[in-house]
Amino acid sequence: MLYNVVTMRNLDRTILHCDANNFFASVSAKLHPQYRGKPIAVCGDPEKRHGIVLAKSQEAKKYGVATGDVIWEAKQKCPDLLIVPAEYDKYIEYSNMLFEIYSRFTDRVECFGMDECWLDVTHSKIFGTGEEIANKLRQIIKDELGITISAGVSFNKVFAKLGSDMKKPDATTVISRENYKEKIYNLPVSDMIMIGRRTTAHLSKMNIHTIGDLAYTDRNIMRTHFGVNGVMYVDWANGLDDDPVKLCDKQGQVKQISNSITTYRDLVTKEEKLCVIRALCELISNRLVNLNAVTTGIYLGLKYDDFEFYGKQLTIPATCASRSLFDGAKQILESTPQNPVRLISFGTTKMTTSPEIQMSMFGNDFTKDTELSKSIDKIKKKYGYSSIQPASTLANQDLCEHIKNSDYKPFKN
Repeated sequence: MLYNVVTMRNLDRTILHCDANNFFASVSAKLHPQYRGKPIAVCGDPEKRHGIVLAKSQEAKKYGVATGDVIWEAKQKCPDLLIVPAEYDKYIEYSNMLFEIYSRFTDRVECFGMDECWLDVTHSKIFGTGEEIANKLRQIIKDELGITISAGVSFNKVFAKLGSDMKKPDATTVISRENYKEKIYNLPVSDMIMIGRRTTAHLSKMNIHTIGDLAYTDRNIMRTHFGVNGVMYVDWANGLDDDPVKLCDKQGQVKQISNSITTYRDLVTKEEKLCVIRALCELISNRLVNLNAVTTGIYLGLKYDDFEFYGKQLTIPATCASRSLFDGAKQILESTPQNPVRLISFGTTKMTTSPEIQMSMFGNDFTKDTELSKSIDKIKKKYGYSSIQPASTLANQDLCEHIKNSDYKPFKN
């Protein structure tokens, strides 16, 4: 272990994690001066069961308004709260502008959602130290976009993310090899990336409450409880994260695509869940076809009626066909808790737009599936979502109609 640490010291990187503060609310306040300095909450559409707080301003945060609050609950905390509709086109526009600013300092910029990015500035010393670059970025974004960011500076991605979360808004936090134990070992283990409520609850039963507790936990014990992820958690807590920051894609190549829907009623039976999953698979297939892409990995996420979330990934043979996507999603569903579901998300995790496909020895199944998906896509674009659909969905026409009205937007390049 000493050898690894010494080796890593000689190869230390400078990683930034930049997080736009209260992004949706900040952009709304920038675009609409009447909202500035007031407690506002960007919320979804209550009629589609999206009536929750998606983002809140700093002023609303002082009243205890939290992301995920139901609108009436947020109003109880802050009677003067202004409810603001989401403007996704504008958020995407500002997200792209943030990315452009980050790209002035390095070509290694990796997005983590619309409002967060990692930057590897190891070889950007012409602009200063990591802390100096972070401070320059904060000022440039404030001057050019009128919003603020918080930045974490460290020698790996996990600690940089922790740093950006530690002090908000408009702040820079440095977590170095010399101070990381002092800075983070007393933080709750749930503050570390990828450790959600279920994992936190499991760790708590093992008397692991802080990141420091986790760092000193035996790897074999963690492997027994969490598999390879358990070992990874211990490594991360010890600063042993060598995951690279990906090169920014100047051509705008799509790496992952996904769709999700909050249904107007809870999905109780397996058949109802499969109906919605099949429709989402068609949407993803549609987008893969238009991108001339295939995926070898899929992701299925379920939010239950008690707001607990379950997500799982699966590696599959390269495909863009909804039938194959659905077979994989169905396999994931079999391993999930069979509780009532209010939201389903489905997407790809491993995509390529120049696939080298291993064809079946019994026939060119990939080509057949691709051509079928292209034909279905053309029919839907010309005649609408309901013009062609699997027979298995006919028993749940109310859900299909809901998806049609809520989410189906034919993808265009």
